Amino acid sequence: MEIGMGASAGLAGKLVDLLREKIKRRKGFTVKDVKFLKMEVRSMRAAVSRADREELDPQTKEWARVIRELRYDAEDILDTLLVRMKLEEPNADPDNSDGRELLQKIANSPCDDIKDLISISVKSINERYDRYRISEAPAMSAAVTVDPRLAALYTDAAQLVGIEEEGDELIRRLTEVDCVSNRELKIISVVGVAGLGKTTLANQVYQRLRMQFDCAAFVSVSCNPDMKTVFQSMLSQLWSQKYQDMKEASWDHTKFIGEIENFLQNKRYLIVVDDIWDEKSWLTIKRALVENNCGSRVITTTRKLDVAEKVGGAYKVKPLSCKSSKSLFFYRRIFGNEGKCYHGELAEIGDKFLQKCEGIPLAITTASSWLASLKTGDVHSWYDAYTQFCGHGLVDGFEFRNMKHALSLSYDNLPCHLKTCLNYLSIFPEDYVIRRDRLVWMWIAEGFIQKKPVYNLFDVGQSYFDELLNCSMIQEVEVNDKNDGLVKYCRVPFIILNFICYMSEKENFMTDSQGKVRRLSLQNSTVRFPKDSCLSRVRSVTIFGPETDLMPLLPRFGVLRVLYLEGFDLHSNNKLKYLGKLVHLRYLGLRGTSIYDLPKEIENLQFLLVLDLKGTRIKSLPSCVARLRRLLCLYVEFTTRLPQGTGNLTSLEELSKVSISESPSFAKDVASLMELRVLDIALQQEVNEDLQKQFLLSMCNLSKVQTLRILGHGGSKMEHFLRGGWVPPPALQRFMAMDCLFSAVPTWISSVNLSELQIGLREMWREDLQTLGRLPDLRSLRLAVEHMGERLVVSADAFPCLRQLRLLSETCLVFRQGAMPKLETLDFVLDLDKAKGEFDWGLESLTLLEQVTARLRCANHASRADQAEAALRHAAGVHPNRPTIEIIVLPSDGDEEQQTQPEVGRERISSSAGSSEIQEYSA
Repeated sequence: MEIGMGASAGLAGKLVDLLREKIKRRKGFTVKDVKFLKMEVRSMRAAVSRADREELDPQTKEWARVIRELRYDAEDILDTLLVRMKLEEPNADPDNSDGRELLQKIANSPCDDIKDLISISVKSINERYDRYRISEAPAMSAAVTVDPRLAALYTDAAQLVGIEEEGDELIRRLTEVDCVSNRELKIISVVGVAGLGKTTLANQVYQRLRMQFDCAAFVSVSCNPDMKTVFQSMLSQLWSQKYQDMKEASWDHTKFIGEIENFLQNKRYLIVVDDIWDEKSWLTIKRALVENNCGSRVITTTRKLDVAEKVGGAYKVKPLSCKSSKSLFFYRRIFGNEGKCYHGELAEIGDKFLQKCEGIPLAITTASSWLASLKTGDVHSWYDAYTQFCGHGLVDGFEFRNMKHALSLSYDNLPCHLKTCLNYLSIFPEDYVIRRDRLVWMWIAEGFIQKKPVYNLFDVGQSYFDELLNCSMIQEVEVNDKNDGLVKYCRVPFIILNFICYMSEKENFMTDSQGKVRRLSLQNSTVRFPKDSCLSRVRSVTIFGPETDLMPLLPRFGVLRVLYLEGFDLHSNNKLKYLGKLVHLRYLGLRGTSIYDLPKEIENLQFLLVLDLKGTRIKSLPSCVARLRRLLCLYVEFTTRLPQGTGNLTSLEELSKVSISESPSFAKDVASLMELRVLDIALQQEVNEDLQKQFLLSMCNLSKVQTLRILGHGGSKMEHFLRGGWVPPPALQRFMAMDCLFSAVPTWISSVNLSELQIGLREMWREDLQTLGRLPDLRSLRLAVEHMGERLVVSADAFPCLRQLRLLSETCLVFRQGAMPKLETLDFVLDLDKAKGEFDWGLESLTLLEQVTARLRCANHASRADQAEAALRHAAGVHPNRPTIEIIVLPSDGDEEQQTQPEVGRERISSSAGSSEIQEYSA
């Protein structure tokens, strides 16, 4: 299976290197054997990856299952040997795929398990299943899955639900006159997750507009497209009189492109290119599209955000509203018409279904069609159906084939390493909000991330996260500020989570066919704990529910890599007395537990990469923590004292949160942590000047720091420390020092390429604003200003990449045409007693503005609050992007804060990701 092969890409290389050494020392192996085994591994990877995509006979499916489990067992054996060598060779690096010296040592040790596993098991499996003849295996007869997009092309507009406003918005964007001439070619790309209705929306807009153009065409691309077929369909629709029954089979791409170009030279055309999967396909099609200043329009649809952005203006399709979802679910599918009301318990169960569907039309129609097909439509049958629908994995049945097919297209299009990372998300409960960096560290601990030249493991892991986000397999969640535009939290939509669970079961990702557990996720107290005999191969344990009887079983987890016990009750330290036996452990998460001390046995965890102690009651770390030399990430609290010798942790890349007053020795130790990328530090007022100078000197030694957060309470001392003599590292991208007030913008800010800045100023003048406006890659700016020296104007071309601005001051800035061209979120405080009735801020100049939050403070002139609110709502109403407006009246003279209901220029759908009931994973 492809996922199994992706889980440890270096496995084959390590095995071959090991066996090459054993040839020199043992009889029974030859150079020909090594070449054979190398080809065997490659053949397994290629053949089993095909087995995931085809309907195969039971014998071949069984063969694929055995190969998957063989790969897992091989990795476990090799990892155990590597750990054993660590006990003999402390300086060896078991996670280094180029560690040839270590592999040579292993090759000299007894390794009959590897020999038997490869030379005997693989050969016997191949003989049993006739040497990988998948291409010759007879396919099982199965019903042909019909592409669900076809229904979208032939559905009567009167039968569609919730598409009118979305269609109006898309037409408005296609026809509005913006900064370019309305006669120029305009391209808009509709993007969204599978089943969201992209094809339906594009087709309805196409049907509404096609008669306004000289010619029109609607073509589908899909994965691995036959471009000749695409061009032939396009040409026959554009010029039906000549090419309706074309037989030009000998034409190549160039001939088709030339013919289409010639025809479109003086035509005003409308073309929809549906279901684009990659930029290459789009660039091929684009060669035929003529820019002839005739007012032509092109609509594309895609599941991938990066493709949409490269094609043209990305338009993100929104889920159906609650009202439209109910109409589609109850009236169009079950009750047949809106004249028949739904009520009582059926309505309650139906609403629960809709919560799971999250406004995705394909999920809604799938669930409602399934309910409509039930023999009895009573409450009990509906409730049983809902229970089955909520279970992990997809429901078997005809009604679910279309949804499974749509999701499988996205899944099959992923490379094997992304399939592995995606399936790992099946360990999280439904509606769980997952923090990006915690997830990446877990992937690293599991061995899913392979190091690339120039990039470290964390950077590669973040790129994997971005790819899954780009493919719409995970969903962005905004928790507090989005900051520099980097998505910091995600969740998995319900239908995708169920699909992932289905694939994980199919691929033996969580358990194997013999019931042996690979990954254990305990999400509630009713879960049935596996038998002891099934625990020897467990690689990760994550607990999200109440306490279980897990701790006494820790010694049974022989190859455990990840142990995450967030919120678990560890009040008694005896519960971790077996921790030192988990010598394979890479990730130890004790966040939110009630633990007071770490056991001394933690020193045995010499492979530990991540230690998360946030939210614990630990006052001081034991000295042995300073000897965990492979540690990459350490999370503590400001109240936790670091041990002497923390400077020995030279592999550390992320360290949060450290208090200099609690750990004064750290001011010097930090100079040795030259791999640090993220540092979260507190310099309290009681920190003396000598320690501040020592810390400043040490900081000058850290050239790789990308994120620096400083919590300071030192007033002018803090400002002097940051302004005098500090040279920021060239890699610095994020700087946050909100608790320190500067008299002016520090001069060093212009010398680094910041993407996020949080800073406080006593006063802000035009020169300060201009300095900040010249930062080329600044995406998030949070300013706290005690006093505006003047009413400041943001000029054209200032802040070219800024997406989020939060200004805590007396009034808002004034925006000129062309200022902040990418700003999406604006949050500001307005002191109405000092604003002098100046309520024209030029919000219409912020062309991409989506959300405005205004915090009004007024002690003496209540009428000004009404004027300000009216001015803001008018500005939003006339804004071409119709941003959402939220107005908050701040407390004054003991009054309680008042908040108006957000006024939405366009309907804004919030899924369950915005619910307060959602737990936050590692916030």
